[in-house]
Amino acid sequence: MYTIYCDESGFTGNNLSSDPQPFFIYASVNLDPAEASALVHEIRNSAKRFNKELKGSQLIRTCPSLVNTLFQSLQGRVSVLIVDKIYALTAKFFEFMIAPILHPLMHFLQASSFHHFVITTLYAYFKTNEQTANHFLRTFEACMREYNPDRLLALLDHGSETDETSEMLAGIRRLCHTYQHQIREALADIQNLGGVRKWILDISMPSLASSLMYWGKDGMPLRVYCDYNKALQEQYDLINFMTDCSKGTSIILDGVSFPLYSLVEPIHLVDSKQEPGVQLADIVASAFGAASRSGEGAWGDAFLHQHAALLHPACMMVNVEHMDLSLLPAYTNRRIFDELIRRVATDNDLFADLEFVITQAHADFPAWHALLNQI
Repeated sequence: MYTIYCDESGFTGNNLSSDPQPFFIYASVNLDPAEASALVHEIRNSAKRFNKELKGSQLIRTCPSLVNTLFQSLQGRVSVLIVDKIYALTAKFFEFMIAPILHPLMHFLQASSFHHFVITTLYAYFKTNEQTANHFLRTFEACMREYNPDRLLALLDHGSETDETSEMLAGIRRLCHTYQHQIREALADIQNLGGVRKWILDISMPSLASSLMYWGKDGMPLRVYCDYNKALQEQYDLINFMTDCSKGTSIILDGVSFPLYSLVEPIHLVDSKQEPGVQLADIVASAFGAASRSGEGAWGDAFLHQHAALLHPACMMVNVEHMDLSLLPAYTNRRIFDELIRRVATDNDLFADLEFVITQAHADFPAWHALLNQI
């Protein structure tokens, strides 16, 4: 059995567009309870300033050498998931507004990483067009929290396009306007979620699930302690509903297969003061949070590079290769996107013979790449 302790940094619930905290960090530590207590006791004695509870944010500022020592002690027993909140919010937009339209071919399109291409290209546009991003993403966020499909579809209505709108966003507006019935059906499913509906944008619960899938890959049952937050409390039944990994059931997270974990008992949502292991997870999360924030410069980059092996495969961070048209996958996905929008404009079947589009893109790519090299 593994004992897993979890805590986060940068938690803002279902508000992902909060500027002061652009990153959400979820840390999990696989540690025997007795060793966790001993490590906390050792740090307290060395720091001589934490009477009741270790706080990662304070320890990083006052005793960075102790943080380095802790990381050395925890080698191989830590997993950290970093989420760029704007990237995650853009991914949520794709999930709820675009994926329902493309549902008949989503498995095919995911194999091409089409979703990564669209999300990354939109993300890059939002990051360089702050005014549009603030309006668009915050309105989307508010509509999802309030469950307001009419306002949401008004945001996406193609009639609201302006000269400042990106070509991709303009195409997405047309797509969503034309196929709004499918979007409404998907949003109706969200309404049926009841009380947990308001947490539809929360990333702490899926981050916890991803973390436990990572530790469950060895087939060991898990005993889990998490620092309490309201989002996890109100989704408690969901986080405890997991099948026995010994049955061979697995889930794919961004191309990596993880078995569904098994719990020896329901997950414990605790006050970190009572669990030394959770305090250690807080230190790990706080350290990665500090390193991820803009303005940390060389120290942050060096820290993330040094501890890159601790990063979870399902981290939600932008990868510009997904939108780099000098690479075959991005070029192919751009051709797919352009063809889908062309079919919307000409009222043609959205899904017919997309395999041919991919074949043609692959055939055209060498000439395209040669042209880029001449520029």
